Amino acid sequence: MGSWGAVFTGYGAFLPGPPISNRALLEQHGQQFDLEKHEATTGILARHWAAPGQATSHIAAEAAKRALQQAQLDPAQLDRIILGTSSPDYTNLAAACRVQQLIGATCPASDITAACAGFIYALEQAACLVRTGARHVLVIGADTKSRFIRADDPVFGPIFSDGGGAVVLSATDRPEAGLLDILLWADGSGFETLYVPAGGSMLPAS
Repeated sequence: MGSWGAVFTGYGAFLPGPPISNRALLEQHGQQFDLEKHEATTGILARHWAAPGQATSHIAAEAAKRALQQAQLDPAQLDRIILGTSSPDYTNLAAACRVQQLIGATCPASDITAACAGFIYALEQAACLVRTGARHVLVIGADTKSRFIRADDPVFGPIFSDGGGAVVLSATDRPEAGLLDILLWADGSGFETLYVPAGGSMLPAS
């Protein structure tokens, strides 16, 4: 097997619905937060929320279609689809499989659940696949976090929203080109500061 590099050949993004400004959040949803401090601290000026019936897979599929269009690829040419998400459509089905159906692909498809780092973990896996023989891998990061927060929550309401981004990672015979390396690190000792206590196997949803 020869040495292969992994290059980005297509990019795509999708944001559902119209933007909702911080001012609108304050006025329409009874939010109570310091507008100027929030914008200065987070840089967030607006957010997008998915419409009823619009799930993570729909958002991911739209971003994927745009990335494939830029890469000038037919979905049938994909060797793998990897979706990084912490808000899949269903608990017992990879949202990537639904994306596969929506875009008309036939390749293997799987999810990676690693919260904010999900897309980077997916990208690392894609790079490994390309360097070992895959020709084209679709990498997506998408979430519908608005489904899990209250619009009037002063902490999470102004921060989390919905959207998706996608890239196509393709093989090149120049190993020095494109994506050179990814450095990952994890610290499981702090999980209790970030986890959601209910909904998983420790405390199933009823």
